[in-house]
Amino acid sequence: MLGIPTEVMVHRLGFDPGYKLIRQKLRNHSIKKLIIVKEEVKRLLDAEFVREVQYPDWLSNIVLIKKRNGNWRICVDFTNINKACPKDSFQLPRIDQLVDSTIGYKLLCFMDAYSGYNQIRMDPGDEEHTSFMTYQGTYCYKVIPFGFKNVEATYQCLVNKMFEAQIRRNVEVYVDDILVKSRNDRDHVRDLEKTFQVLRARRMKLNPTKCAFGITSEKLFDFIVSQRGIEASPEKIRAIFDMNPSWTVKEIQKLTGRLAALSRFLAKSAEKYLPFFRALRGSKASRFRWTDKCEEAFQELKIHNAKLRAYREHEGRQQHVYYMSRVLTDAKTWYPHMERIALTLIYYARKLRPYFQMHQIVVLTDQPLKSILYKPETSKRLVKWAIELDEFDPEELKLVECSRVDPECRWILHTNRQRSRSRAQNSSKIKYLVELTFPATNNVAEYEAFLAGLCFAKECSARALVVHSDSKLVEVLQVNEDDNWITPYRRYLTDGTLPTNADEAKLIKKTASWYVIIDGRLYRLGYSTPYLKCLAPEEAKYALSEIHLGIYGSHIGGKTLRSRSCGKDFSGSR
Repeated sequence: MLGIPTEVMVHRLGFDPGYKLIRQKLRNHSIKKLIIVKEEVKRLLDAEFVREVQYPDWLSNIVLIKKRNGNWRICVDFTNINKACPKDSFQLPRIDQLVDSTIGYKLLCFMDAYSGYNQIRMDPGDEEHTSFMTYQGTYCYKVIPFGFKNVEATYQCLVNKMFEAQIRRNVEVYVDDILVKSRNDRDHVRDLEKTFQVLRARRMKLNPTKCAFGITSEKLFDFIVSQRGIEASPEKIRAIFDMNPSWTVKEIQKLTGRLAALSRFLAKSAEKYLPFFRALRGSKASRFRWTDKCEEAFQELKIHNAKLRAYREHEGRQQHVYYMSRVLTDAKTWYPHMERIALTLIYYARKLRPYFQMHQIVVLTDQPLKSILYKPETSKRLVKWAIELDEFDPEELKLVECSRVDPECRWILHTNRQRSRSRAQNSSKIKYLVELTFPATNNVAEYEAFLAGLCFAKECSARALVVHSDSKLVEVLQVNEDDNWITPYRRYLTDGTLPTNADEAKLIKKTASWYVIIDGRLYRLGYSTPYLKCLAPEEAKYALSEIHLGIYGSHIGGKTLRSRSCGKDFSGSR
């Protein structure tokens, strides 16, 4: 085999020369395995993959591994020399992104490099460090052997250079696995021709028994990929159904590992797996008990796994679904309800960051998430999360607050300790605590609780509200506000709505970072001043009139009037 030209790629160990040299002792093998070793070494010598060597500094034992097709592969125990080699920082592609990149392509072609690592030569100065011993003699590798550290990074670097013009367009490569994808028959022939030209130029050989051409569906990284989307592998599902019913700690660990491969297809997977994790927590083999809850959860998982789907029907169209789930532990379990909702968004943004950067993400929530995240007096944790989300453009990440409850349904507000227990049986209860930092009578406290309840009900999109209070409040008058210069900012900061006029929309987006909504009012941020309350035209006229005539009692000039109005935390009509 010719292999990859040395001017294109070679593998270097780069190990620490000051590391202690280790020569392993020869291990014993059965007669059957010794015959296999002899035949395999002869094959490697004929292929010029190995050569004989004397007095090597490093010496390792061989390990026989049986392949799926029944053949044997000779590997070497490079545990000691791997410890002396630094970690290559070259990153491999994300498997989930490679799998998702196949969606929507009509024809797929899967190719596998023949003895992939063996096609790249070792650096001549590092060949003797790969020495291994057999009963026939001592040999070293002239090509990359299996089991060496950083070989995946070296191979990935090679294929990235080879298919630089095709990757992310019609080719995806993960180490020695090559995928050619095309949207129609005509493009598929042209894409294959270009791919074979690259392979021929770099002298890379393929394994014909592991190649599949012009297919519409195939297994890729334990997933079934097709034009329709991504589906769970039947082998993974069958492995769960065929598990041994005599449950032990080891069997439970196998179960959780197999379930992890199917978690993206299962809604609320962490909740469904929780009985197994609780059974494993702190249990030893002698004290492990398979409880009734575990058996019930396992039977439910069988039902769900039997009908796993990677898409769902919505308005006559199939939409792809990616489920994610997580169990809160330690201090996170004590987070307030709204912070846990925000943590969910942060977790999604971190896990699915490439998708957030490439597509427009619309977050539908029945909670006032946007107003909580961008409230100035919020906790430091929420401030940090809000800054993290600022990485994404508001046009790409939209927080749309929509209530799952009928807005016309009746909400009940209690501002004292009395509660309606009969209504709470089939309804949701939300407790809201207000702390007053000033002396107040009972009636004033009732007023404050009433106002806080109104604000919270507004955030929950409630329209019909029944208030139970002991205060002397009789009637609430509604004040209708006309659209003014505040309205575009309020709409943009609340739900991301921009004016239809392009110039006005550009101005709003440019200056919106200076404004914030607090308790339904618009405030402007100042350099060294407190938040400036933005006033509508009528309010601004009244405020300026009071400063000019009433409060200060002197007819001051325009500049002084403006500075004093800003000192009073007002930002008037423009």
